[in-house]
Amino acid sequence: MHFLQQAYMSDSRLKRVFCIGAANIDRKVKLIDPVQFHTSNPAESFYSSGGVARNVAENLARLQCPVSLISLFGDDQDRGQICKEMQNLNIDFQHSLTLSEQRTGNYICVNAPDGELILATADMSIYDHFSLNWLEELWSKIKPAEWIFVDSNLPADSLQCLIQHAAQDNLALCVDPVSASKAKKLPNLLEGIEILFPDGSEAEAMTGISWQGKPSCREVWKHLQDRGLKKLIISMGGEGIFAATPGESEFMPAHPVPVTDVTGAGDALAAGVIWGLQQNLSFLEACEMGIRNASFTVQSKETVCSKLTPVRLQTYEGN
Repeated sequence: MHFLQQAYMSDSRLKRVFCIGAANIDRKVKLIDPVQFHTSNPAESFYSSGGVARNVAENLARLQCPVSLISLFGDDQDRGQICKEMQNLNIDFQHSLTLSEQRTGNYICVNAPDGELILATADMSIYDHFSLNWLEELWSKIKPAEWIFVDSNLPADSLQCLIQHAAQDNLALCVDPVSASKAKKLPNLLEGIEILFPDGSEAEAMTGISWQGKPSCREVWKHLQDRGLKKLIISMGGEGIFAATPGESEFMPAHPVPVTDVTGAGDALAAGVIWGLQQNLSFLEACEMGIRNASFTVQSKETVCSKLTPVRLQTYEGN
């Protein structure tokens, strides 16, 4: 497929995207040999800034899109590292808060030698303080945005507040359910969501439909469409994605690339799709931008590929 025959839009022509949710430190361990439980395993370790909303914000910033992050931090060393990196990336975080009695979010994962996830832990209790009143006060700042991205680390009432406001003001809201347990925070009515980005387990948690891979996708889409969802992108890892709108649906394969670490691939997918739609691509063309971006990420030790640029994404051929 061929996209972006014209030059991509620069940041001066793009409206700001607000990303709302987690900003963590990711501590990642990659095993050298197959896992052996109940004993020590030789491994390589690496850490970087992470968090779903922060990852999407960094991807968009590297794609030269104006972006703001609204998150919560503890008054600790991890906050200092994250904020320094965001300043260097020109990510606006003036509306984020520092809570002195809390710890900045932390994510720890153990990956197999092939880069696939074995186990992860997430200390995200700080995001319980994303209060409904605070978001109501911030809405006048968020409302001018063309696109809003939110992750489900927020409390259920705060998520519902954002979804309702987006519906009332006709804004494009994208939601990542984050995990099967957090997906259950989303309300029954999804009319305020422009694009939902679940994986299979999250789709099952939201719908009650037993996840069987590709055969389940269209049933999941019908269920969520009946609840008011406008667009759906189900991530299926190495198999690719299922993308659906009321007028079309398609399975789109992942690029066959060597996998170093899958952390952040879903966030790269979401950011690539949003960027593609801002470039006035069709929905499926924008999905291809997301797949390309995810392929960059899985080949990198970093949660967001530092070599990402608009030109690389535009010209990438999948090898």
